Amino acid sequence: MHKIKNLPISKLMFNFTTFVLFFFVLRTVNCMSEANWSVYVFMTVMAIMFSSIISNAVDLRESSQKNLVNDKYKRIAVTDSLTQLGNRFAFRELSEKYKDADVPNDLALIYIDINGLKTVNDTLGHNAGDEIIVGAAECIEKAFGNIGECFRIGGDEFLVAVNVSKPALKNLLSRFCGLVDTWTGERAKKLSVSYGFSIAGDNPELSFDELVKQADHYMYLNKHQHNVQEL
Repeated sequence: MHKIKNLPISKLMFNFTTFVLFFFVLRTVNCMSEANWSVYVFMTVMAIMFSSIISNAVDLRESSQKNLVNDKYKRIAVTDSLTQLGNRFAFRELSEKYKDADVPNDLALIYIDINGLKTVNDTLGHNAGDEIIVGAAECIEKAFGNIGECFRIGGDEFLVAVNVSKPALKNLLSRFCGLVDTWTGERAKKLSVSYGFSIAGDNPELSFDELVKQADHYMYLNKHQHNVQEL
C-alpha cells in the first residue's frame, strides 16, 4: 500500500488503463470470431500505446514543474533577501569553484564595507540602516553587476568578483565612487563606503581565498586611513 501511495499518478492511470483493456480482451475472447480477435488485439495495442504517450506527457510536465520549483528554491537559497545580491552561500560556491582550478590573471576581487552603519542604526533606526545597505547594494549592482558577480557576505560587507583589465577596473571603481557620492535616501541622506581590491595577476602566488583576505586587508587600511587604494 505504501508503494502505491508513492507511485506517480500518471503511472497509476497507465497501469489501471492497461489492466482494464486486458481484462476486456480476456472476457470477450471466448465469444469472438477469429476475424474479430485480430481487430481487438490491434485496438488494445493502440490503446496501450496511447495511454503510454499520455503517461509520458504527464510525467514530463510533472518533471518540468518539479525542476522549476527546485530552481526557485535554489535561487532563494543563494540570494540575499534584503539586497537581492548573491549571499554568502553563493560566494562560497564561487570560492569552491577555484579550490582546484587556476585563478585567472584578470580576476579582481573588491571588498566593500559600509562606513558608520552602527551609528546610523543607533541614531536613525534600523530602517535607515537597511536603507543604506540597500543603497550600497544598488550602487554596487549598477557599477559592477553587468560584468561581475556581486555578493553581500556580511551585515555591512560586500564583495565583487570581476574579470577586467587594470584600466577597466579603475574606471569601474571611479563610477562606483560617483554613484556612492550622489546617493541619497529618505531616512539616511548620504552613503559612505571603504573598499580594497586584489588582482590575481599581481599576486600569482595567492589562492582565491588569500586574494579575498588581501582585499579585506586593503579595505581596512583604507577605512582607517581614509584614503583610496591606488592602482
